[in-house]
Amino acid sequence: SDPGSDRASSDRACSNRACSNRAAGTDWTGPSPSVEVALGRFRQGPPRSEPRTKPPPPLTQRGSPRVRAQTPSARGPAKVSRPDLSVCVVTRDGGERILELLAALPAAAGALRVEVVVVDNGSEDATPARVEAAWPEAIVVRNASNLGFARGCNQAAAQASAPLLFFLNDDAIPSPELLPRLAAALGEGVAAVGPRLESPSGEAQQSAGPAPGLGSLLHRVQFLRLTGLFRAPYRAWRHAPLPTTASAVARLGGAAILVRSSAPAWDEGFPFGLEDVDFSLRLGRTGALLYCPELLVRHEGGSASAAQQTFVREGFERGFARFLRLHD
Repeated sequence: SDPGSDRASSDRACSNRACSNRAAGTDWTGPSPSVEVALGRFRQGPPRSEPRTKPPPPLTQRGSPRVRAQTPSARGPAKVSRPDLSVCVVTRDGGERILELLAALPAAAGALRVEVVVVDNGSEDATPARVEAAWPEAIVVRNASNLGFARGCNQAAAQASAPLLFFLNDDAIPSPELLPRLAAALGEGVAAVGPRLESPSGEAQQSAGPAPGLGSLLHRVQFLRLTGLFRAPYRAWRHAPLPTTASAVARLGGAAILVRSSAPAWDEGFPFGLEDVDFSLRLGRTGALLYCPELLVRHEGGSASAAQQTFVREGFERGFARFLRLHD
């Protein structure tokens, strides 16, 4: 496909919810804490607006039963009245993980009015029903099959009604008072805020850092990885030191990221892998990406991909090629 066309497609927004928020007077400006040092050269005045538009048509893959066009169903009782923030979770067979996430949300929300939107990608373990039982006000979108993380995020954003969107993995546990502190950091000139991610054992995860270079990506090509030619640039990217204070970065992890409802849509051409890097690079055109290591999310990591290895492998191969076309 034409790279210019791909780039234009990837920058399309996903819904017109931001316009309705402005009409209702609910656009979030948020307090602007003193983050001048962290923003540095990234602070160049108010971010440019990339409003979401109508979602692109569902991805289809001719002859494939795994990804097909479909109309999802959304269920849920009356929405939270004028929520401050929507927590958007994409899950498949979330089981106990997502229930633990939901149990942690009241403490994480603090004084904020929080709306929960869960997109289920064809679970076989009754996850949707368990979510509705645990959080009766949740908006639950049911997909018949696994449509990928990016598509799920866009579906969640289309259902959300708050001026702030917090995309959170189903195996991530937010710490108390996390959400108001993230919202406070989303000041003028900041397009997104990400917390520190830690494994259950307390080990820091690479949830922020530089953008990948060509060499670091080529190491993920199987036959090139065997040669070791690109091992050094790959490790330099994957294991770059994390900032120890609030800092502007080129990339934030998709497992936990706060944005405004007017943020660009996720690119659905990435079924699995590199979608958060692409999202970060496009967000970076509208403002700074702020990493806040003092704000904590516990993240198990790898649980969903371990159960869907074929989907993950095929998805990454497609995403790898797309990333190189869009960000050459």
